[in-house]
Amino acid sequence: MPNCQLMKMTSSSSSSKSSHYDVFLSFEDETRKTFTDHLSCTLELHGFNVFPDKNELPRGKTITEEQKQGIKDSRLAAIIFSSGYAESRWCLQELVEILARRTAKGQIVLPIFYSIEPTDVNPEKGDFEKAFRKHQKRFPEMVETWKKALNEAAALVGLDFRQTDGHEGLFVRTIVDEITKKLEHTYLFVAPNPVGIDPRVHEFGKYLDVERSDDVRIIGILGMGGLGKTTVAKEIFNKYQDRFEGASFLASVSEDEKLVDLQNTLLSDVLRTKNIKVSRAGEGTAKIKLKLGKLRTLVIIDDVDKVKQLDALGINRNSFGRGSRIVITTRNEHVLRTLKADIYHLPAMNEEESLELLSWRAFGKKYPTEKYHEVSREVVDYCGGLPLALQVLGNFLREQTPRRWEDALRKWKRSRPYVEIYERLKVSYDRLTSSNAKPLFLDISCFFIGMNKDYVMKILDPCDEDDEDRDDEDRGDQDTTTGIRELHNQCLVTVDSEGNLMMHGLIRDTGREIVHEKSPEIKGKRCRLWDHKDVMHVLQTETGREEIQGLALDLSKESHKPSFSTKAFNEMHGLRLLKLKDVQFTGNCEDLLKHLSKELRWLCWHGFPLNVIPKDFDHPNMVAVDLSYSKLIRVWEDSDLLLVKWKFLNLSHSHNLTQSPNFSKLPNLEQLILQDCKCLPGIDQSIGKLDKLVSIDLRRNSFCSLPSLSGISKLETLYLNNCTNLQKIPDLPTNLEILEADECIALEKMPDFSEMSRMRVLHLNHSPKLTEISGLDKSLASMTRIHMEGCTNLTADFRKKILQGWTSCGYGGIFLNGNYIPEWFRYFGGDEVCFVVPQSVSSNFEGLTLCCVYSSNKRPEDCPLGISVRNKTKRTALLAPITYASVPTFCDYKDHYLWQGQLSNNVLGWQEGDEIKIFVGPVGPGDNSAKVEKIAVDFVWDKFVKENMDDSHPDLYDFNPHQDCLAGDDDEARTSHDASVENLPSNILRSDSIDGGDDDEAGPSNIDTAGENQTPKTGCCLFFSKLFLMCGEFFKTVCNVG
Repeated sequence: MPNCQLMKMTSSSSSSKSSHYDVFLSFEDETRKTFTDHLSCTLELHGFNVFPDKNELPRGKTITEEQKQGIKDSRLAAIIFSSGYAESRWCLQELVEILARRTAKGQIVLPIFYSIEPTDVNPEKGDFEKAFRKHQKRFPEMVETWKKALNEAAALVGLDFRQTDGHEGLFVRTIVDEITKKLEHTYLFVAPNPVGIDPRVHEFGKYLDVERSDDVRIIGILGMGGLGKTTVAKEIFNKYQDRFEGASFLASVSEDEKLVDLQNTLLSDVLRTKNIKVSRAGEGTAKIKLKLGKLRTLVIIDDVDKVKQLDALGINRNSFGRGSRIVITTRNEHVLRTLKADIYHLPAMNEEESLELLSWRAFGKKYPTEKYHEVSREVVDYCGGLPLALQVLGNFLREQTPRRWEDALRKWKRSRPYVEIYERLKVSYDRLTSSNAKPLFLDISCFFIGMNKDYVMKILDPCDEDDEDRDDEDRGDQDTTTGIRELHNQCLVTVDSEGNLMMHGLIRDTGREIVHEKSPEIKGKRCRLWDHKDVMHVLQTETGREEIQGLALDLSKESHKPSFSTKAFNEMHGLRLLKLKDVQFTGNCEDLLKHLSKELRWLCWHGFPLNVIPKDFDHPNMVAVDLSYSKLIRVWEDSDLLLVKWKFLNLSHSHNLTQSPNFSKLPNLEQLILQDCKCLPGIDQSIGKLDKLVSIDLRRNSFCSLPSLSGISKLETLYLNNCTNLQKIPDLPTNLEILEADECIALEKMPDFSEMSRMRVLHLNHSPKLTEISGLDKSLASMTRIHMEGCTNLTADFRKKILQGWTSCGYGGIFLNGNYIPEWFRYFGGDEVCFVVPQSVSSNFEGLTLCCVYSSNKRPEDCPLGISVRNKTKRTALLAPITYASVPTFCDYKDHYLWQGQLSNNVLGWQEGDEIKIFVGPVGPGDNSAKVEKIAVDFVWDKFVKENMDDSHPDLYDFNPHQDCLAGDDDEARTSHDASVENLPSNILRSDSIDGGDDDEAGPSNIDTAGENQTPKTGCCLFFSKLFLMCGEFFKTVCNVG
C-alpha cells in the first residue's frame, strides 16, 4: 500500500471550501500515523472522499470551525475508540458534535473499537476513568456532556478489532466493507436511542419473508398514534433495502404533498436517477408500471389514512415485479383490510424497554439513577408503553428534580396530557368520519372502558327500537356497530379476549381532554362529567345544565360521604348516561327519579335507596338498569307501565329483595342478573315468556326450585353456581350453550339432554347427590368440555356412556372424579406410553383418545398439565396443554381426577407404522401440586371426531402444524421430563375462568366491570413459546389441544 501518511497543513483555510465528504474520522493522535492513516488511505483507494483532518494540534486544543463543518458535511462519522481517546479534549468535542449531528440530521455513526473492548468505553472505568478525573479539574463544566456522549456512542453497534483476531489489515478491510454497505444505499435516521426496535424488526421480517416468497405482498404495520410505526418502518427500510433491486421510502403520505412529487420520489429512488420526471399523476402511474413493473422493489409508504391515496399514486400489486414488498404504516385497519394486506400489529413497549427509553431521554444513559428510579417507574406506567410519550416526557423532565417529576406527573394524571402528546393522539379522533364515531369515542373514554362491547353498543345505539329491522344501508353510518368498527380501525379502542372494550390510558385522557376543551371554565356545561371533584362541584352547586349527557360519581371508597340535593339533576335535560355508587341525597329520591331526563338510556345506581321503584318511573329510552346493592324489597309498584326498551336488568346483592319482579313488564329483556339476592324465595313464572332473553345469572341464591325455562328460545347462558338449596334444574331450551351449576350440593335431578344439540360447556362440579344426566350421551357432539369433579355418585353406566361417546378434539375434554381408566383403552402406562400405529385393512385412522388420572400432592388449586406427543418416525413433535385441569377448592386434595380428550389425526398426521411416544406431566415448578398417576391411549377408527373451537380462547387456535425434521440423532433429541414440561412456570397454563375470578364480581353477568387501563394478559400463547424453547430444537410443530 502506498504511503498516504497524514501530513500537516500549512494553512487552516485551505480546506474551508464547502465540499461534502463521505467519511469523517474521529481519532486520537497516537493512532494518526498508524491505524488511522492505514484506514484513511484504504478508504480513499476505494473512492471514498475522506475529510482531510491533517492538523497535528496539541491535546487540550478546542476543535476548529472547519472541523465542525467537516462533521456536518460528512455522510458518515467513524469514531476510532482507542485507549487514549478520552484523554483528548479535541476528540470529546468532536464526539459531542457528531452525536448532535446524528440526533438532528440522522448522520450515520460507526464506532470502531481499536485495541480496546466496547465495554472499556466507559467514563467510570479504566483509562477513561483516569482521563475524566483530570478533566474534572480543568473542564468541570464539560464533563457531564462528554460522559453522556461517550455512553451514547458506546451503546451503538460498531466493529471490534477482536473480530479479526488482531489482524489490522483484515480489520481495515472489514471497516471499508461496512462503510461501503452503509453508504451504498440511502439510510434513514431511525432514532437517537433506538430502544426495542430490533426485536420488532426481526418479528416483522417473518411477514416480509424475503428469501422464500416470490409473490408481491402488501404488509401493514398497524398501531395507534405515537407507537413508533414510522421509526420501525425506517429501520425495516435500512435493514432490508439491499435485498431488493430498488427501494423507496415515501414519508407522511397523509399530508398535503402533491401526488406527482411522491411519484417522482418513488421513481428516482428505485431507479437511482434524477433524469426521470413526471408532470401529471396519470403519467406517473403509467411510468411506475412501465419502469418498475419488472423490478423486485421495496416500497414503504408511511402514514396512509385512505385507500384512495394509494390508488391516486398508482401503487398496487401490479405496479412492481415479482418478489416486491409494499409496506404501509397506518392507524386505520380498514385500509389494510380493503387491500387484503397481511397485518403486523405493532406492540407497545414493555416495562423494561420503556424505562430504558425514558432514561436515555431524561438522563442520557441506559438506567435512571437511584433517586429517580421509583418516580421513573411511575412515569413508565403512566405512558403505557407509548414511545412518543416516553420521549416527550423524558425530554421535558430532563434535569428536573424528583419532586418536580412527581408534581408534573400528578398534574398530567389530574388534568390534560402533555400538549405534544395530546396533539399527536388527537389526530386519530379528528380523522373519524362516521356521524356517531366521535360521540361514541367520548362516551367510552369517559364511562365504558373495561365493559362488555355488546352491552355498551346497545346502550349507545342511537337507532330506535322500531328501526332494528332496517338494514345497514337504511341506517347509514349512525348505528353503533359502524362507529365502534371505525374506532377499532383507527386503533382508538380494542376488544379483549373476553369481549370488553379497552383503551390505552393516554388515548382515554385525550378523549377526556377533548371534552374539557369544549367548556374549560364552566363545569356544568361540559357534555360529560367523570372527574370526582368536577362532579361533586356541579352537584353541590346545582349548576348542571342541559349540555351534560353523561355523569359518573363513585363514593364507595370515601370515608366521608357528602349528601346532595335531589334538585341537582333538574336542569340536566340532555342526560343519557348516569352512574352513581354509594351516593347519598337529601330530599325525596322519588322526585329525583321523576326529574331525571327522558333521554336517559343507562341508569347504574349502586346502593339505590328506595324500597320499590315508583310506578310513574317513565323513561321511554331506558335500555339498561343496574341497581346492585339496592334496598329494594320488591322491584316496582303495580302499574300498567310496559318497559319495552329495557334490555338489561341487574339487581345483584339486593339482600332485602323478597319478591321476584314480574317479567311480563320487560318483553325485550336480554340479560337478567339476580346474583346473591339471599332473601329471594323464587323466580316469577313469567320469566318463561321472555323469548328474547339470552343470559340469566342466578348465582348464590337460596331458592329450592326454578320455573320452567324451556320457552326461552334464545337463552344461551345460564349460571346457577352456589345455589346450595337447588334440588332440580327444570327443562331447558335446546338453544342453551353454557350451563354452570358448580357447588349445587343439593342438586339431584337434571333435565333430559337428548336434544341439547348446541350445548358446549357443562359445569356441575361438586354435586354429590347427582347420579346421571339423562340423554347427555346423545348431545356430546357439540360439547367442548364437561366438568363433574366432585360428583362422587355418578353411575358406572353413565360414566361409560359419556366417555365412550366423546368425539370432541381440541380444547376442553371430560373431567370427572375417580382413578379408574376404562378397560377398552389399548395402551396403558405411568406418565408415558410408547407404541406403533398399527396397520389397518379396512378402517380409517381418525384420531387418538387420551385418558389420564391425576391428583394433588399439596393443596387444592389449578394444576395445569401438558402433553408431549412425539413421532419418532417422522421426527416431529406436538405439544399441548390440558387447559382446564384443576383440583377444585371444594374437594379433598387427596382425591383422584380423570381427564379424557381426543386429538384428531388432521393435527397428528400419523400413518401406519409410525413409532409414537406420549408423555403427560405437570407444567410448572418442581413443587407443582399436580401429579399424574397413569395414562392410557386408544385409537379412533372410522368414527367422526370434531375439532372444537373454544371461544373463551379465540386467539389460541392453531391446527396447522408443520412437518419439519428433528435436529440431531434420535438419542440426542430425546428430552427428559424436566426439559419438557415440568419446569415451566406454573402460571403459564393457568386459564382465567369465564367468570374472570370471584363469583360475586366478575364474568359475563357483571355488566359494570369498567377498568381504566388495558392490562396485557399472559395465557397459553406464553405457554407455547416457553414450552417450545424448553423442549429443545426437535420440537418443530406446536399446536394446542385438550
